[in-house]
Amino acid sequence: MNTFLSIFKDFISLIYPPTCASCVNILENESDIICLNCLGKLPKTNSHKRDLPYLKEKFYGRIQLQELHAFLHYKKKGITQSLFYEFKYKGRNDVAILLGKLFGFELQHITFFKNTGCILVPIPLHPSKQSQRGYNQSEEICKGLSESLQLPINTTALIRAETGVSQTRKNRIARWESLQSVFYLNDHSLNNKHVILVDDVLTTGATFEVCYKEILKCFPKSVSILTLAIAPPK
Repeated sequence: MNTFLSIFKDFISLIYPPTCASCVNILENESDIICLNCLGKLPKTNSHKRDLPYLKEKFYGRIQLQELHAFLHYKKKGITQSLFYEFKYKGRNDVAILLGKLFGFELQHITFFKNTGCILVPIPLHPSKQSQRGYNQSEEICKGLSESLQLPINTTALIRAETGVSQTRKNRIARWESLQSVFYLNDHSLNNKHVILVDDVLTTGATFEVCYKEILKCFPKSVSILTLAIAPPK
């Protein structure tokens, strides 16, 4: 039976060879997700090596963070947007996991992330939206980060209570106000931990800010933020 499945898989691969999640060119290895050419073109921020003023300004004077890092720049019609489309609308959770893993590789040499008290906490989706998509992309990113950084993931302490109105066209203050009743602390398992909030993209920072203030209710040692992408200033 296994031999038959292997032959059938090889046959399908000949007709429909695996393609890059970004440029759709044929991959050299079936196990690959993104081709080497696109991997080399990833618009990395290198926030772990240099200061990004427009990243820090998102939270300056509002919340106190231990670490704040973004992996990629997000631009419309760019490679980051095409990869995000794959894991948000095409069911490619493997893309989110891979990008999280690559992000984690860049953070491996930061001493803080070797702390045994660190724990990854994905920004939660409403259960109905997660059921529709099949997964929470932020949790999938955490899986990749966890593999690289060897850190545990907590998906139960922070809960999203309602979907709410779309936040896309709202400014930071409007988003912050509309999110006040959306997130809540479900338990105190994050007490005395170095909590690392994780999401796919940072826009106004309102979602992170609301979750941060909810996390403080369980008295963590510190709170950090990791975002897979950030839109550069216009």
